[in-house]
Formats: sequence, structure tokens, C-alpha cells
Amino acid sequence: MCPADTDAKASKLALFTIFTPNLSLAGKLYKTVVCNMKTKLMKKIILLSILILVCGLSYSQENCDKFKIGKFQNIENGILKAKIQRNDSIQTEQYGEKKITLKIIWIDDCSYRLKFLDGNEAFWKSRPKDKPTPDLIVKITNVNGNKYTQESKFDIDNDFVYKSEITKTE
Repeated sequence: MCPADTDAKASKLALFTIFTPNLSLAGKLYKTVVCNMKTKLMKKIILLSILILVCGLSYSQENCDKFKIGKFQNIENGILKAKIQRNDSIQTEQYGEKKITLKIIWIDDCSYRLKFLDGNEAFWKSRPKDKPTPDLIVKITNVNGNKYTQESKFDIDNDFVYKSEITKTE
């Protein structure tokens, strides 16, 4: 039996004993007491849920350090999209025969900026010459073993968000 149930029953018994001659007042008082107890309990449950959620999110991002260097794969729907190799300052991505080189700048433990250095000639040709090449901002949103989920977007375009799962192979 829950302590709130015990308290409610004790309150009901006390109110019934004290206010027997005036049952309608006892009923209203009882409903008020029980309603306040339920409200307080719901507030505690909501606060506890938020605390657990925040702790869970922060824990899932604590392990981002192990993804700063190594070899990775981006697999979507069972198809290998890219092989990625990353050291402390350079990331290379291999898409079939195409290779892209990017400078990596860590913003915090789970976020980094990628600056295009070389590769993907079609992309370079499609860019206006008078506009700077946008950087790609990547945020690791979830860590699960040797995999992480990331959200990527260009620093000049908040509408485009690419979500993918990356697996560390080495």
C-alpha cells in the first residue's frame, strides 16, 4: 500500500469522525486534501521524469571522446554510404571513388565543425564564387556502444538537417 493511500484513508477517517454531523463539509474538505496530495505527487513525478531524462541525455553524450579519432562507416538501410577516417584535425570521407578531405574543429566534446578542404568537384563548381563555402556543423546526439547518431547541418542553412548513424570500425 502506498503511503499516500494510507494518509488519504487516515485523513478520511479523521474527517468522518470530526465532521459526522456535517458530512457535506467533510466530503469537500476530504476532496480538497486528496486533490492537493495528488497534485503534489504529480509534480514530484514530473520533476523526477525530467531529471532522469536530463541525466540520461548527458550520460549518452559523455562517451563522445572515443569517436574523435578512428575509422568509421556511415551505413544507411544496409548500404555503405561512406568510409570515414578521422584524426585530431583532418577527416577524410570516401564515397565509392570520390574522396573528400575536411578540416575538423571540435566545438565541445560532442560537437564539431567540418571545413571543406578538397574533393567533390561537382559541389565546388555548383557554389557561387563570391560566397564562402559553408561549414558543416555536426552534433553527436546519442552514443550506443561503438555507434553514434549524429545531426549535421550547414552553418548558413538551418532548414537542412541530415541525421545518420555512424559505426566505429577501428
